[in-house]
Amino acid sequence: IDRVVLMTKLASKDPEVVRKFSDLWARYEIKIVGLNIPDRMVDNIMANFDPLDFAVLETHYMLNNCFLEENQLWDNIEVLEEIPTYIVQGRYDMICPPVTAYRLHKALPKSELIIVEAAGHSAYEREIEKNLLHAMYNF
Repeated sequence: IDRVVLMTKLASKDPEVVRKFSDLWARYEIKIVGLNIPDRMVDNIMANFDPLDFAVLETHYMLNNCFLEENQLWDNIEVLEEIPTYIVQGRYDMICPPVTAYRLHKALPKSELIIVEAAGHSAYEREIEKNLLHAMYNF
């Protein structure tokens, strides 16, 4: 969705538009974060937080390019080259495609890339979590 449209919906003076749009936005984001998230799980997650807060926070970061300059990581990759790095990546990540993890791995000689076959983006997916814990214990 266009950033301007996103902000317009969230800034609407009609509370029903704001509520509806933030709810739809949060449900969409929850659904794409994991490989296989059933609707009942989305409903449970939605019951425990305010979708407006989520939508506003996420939109704030997107509108500000996550507070990074264009190509900031790649333009400064040499700063990271000597740091031992674990990259844990879900094969079906819809948010950060695995090709970016592969590119990062190739640019960092002291990195280890772990592609988790049956996972998306969420650190809470069983195999992602297992590999993240393994990486932390190895450090």
